[in-house]
Amino acid sequence: GWRMYSNAARYRLDNGGDLAEAMRYVDTSIGIQSTWFNNWIKAQILMKQGKKDEAYKHAQLAKELGDKEPKGFFYKDAVEKALVEWKPKG
Repeated sequence: GWRMYSNAARYRLDNGGDLAEAMRYVDTSIGIQSTWFNNWIKAQILMKQGKKDEAYKHAQLAKELGDKEPKGFFYKDAVEKALVEWKPKG
């Protein structure tokens, strides 16, 4: 299911892998089921690619989805920190 593709994307993100490949994996994961976790991974990939506005949108979605399942939202602090740091100016 979606977790396998999220994990593949996360591995590439965390280990200096091909970000375009990581994006393909995470997009496949989101296509199967959009979760806070895969949207958070996508946000981080986008940020590494320098796409801050898109990254912020996916971090927002990750927070919205994560807040609906607070017991499993184990990156809540990191997501909330990113939302402050990545907030678009203006």
